[in-house]
Amino acid sequence: MFRLGEMVILGSKARLTAAEAVEGETRITWEKDDPEEVRRAAETFNKYILEGWLAFSVTADKKTQIFTFNKELERVVLAPVMFGG
Repeated sequence: MFRLGEMVILGSKARLTAAEAVEGETRITWEKDDPEEVRRAAETFNKYILEGWLAFSVTADKKTQIFTFNKELERVVLAPVMFGG
């Protein structure tokens, strides 16, 4: 069982046009048994969700869109919304 969770934030803008590229990433980790680290990760997650980012739980065999933070998830990816064509 993994005790460390990781959140990957792709890029720096909540919305991108099809012509723009996602640049850079930020990584946040938390120890699942550390209430302060979990609180900070949850606050970060909620901030990005409120700004319109998409969130996914990622495992070796599956990606699932999520809408609430769960400290037990091994990996969470936050991605901007792409629009245009």
